[in-house]
Amino acid sequence: MGWVSFANQTGQVVASCLGGWLADRLGWSAPFAASAGVAALGGLLAAAVRERERPSSRHTPVVPVALLRLAPALRIASVLGIFAQVASSSPRSATYPSTRAAWV
Repeated sequence: MGWVSFANQTGQVVASCLGGWLADRLGWSAPFAASAGVAALGGLLAAAVRERERPSSRHTPVVPVALLRLAPALRIASVLGIFAQVASSSPRSATYPSTRAAWV
């Protein structure tokens, strides 16, 4: 799990740097075209992945909602995460003075 998080965060940092460099060199639309190409390549690679069939069918899938009933700490973390996401995306969290005055 740690390696996945590390790769995700590193990818975001590298993509931001490359996107800024592309925008400076080729214009504002270049990072969008590059990300569309990378997304298309990722989609093709994901479509090529096949899951192995399991020999026994006794495996019951874990439903994420059932996990919330089993672990109260996970339920609290999920609710706090939802609140943080909603609070950070609200118009009142704007940091620009001109837009803040419009919402007050």
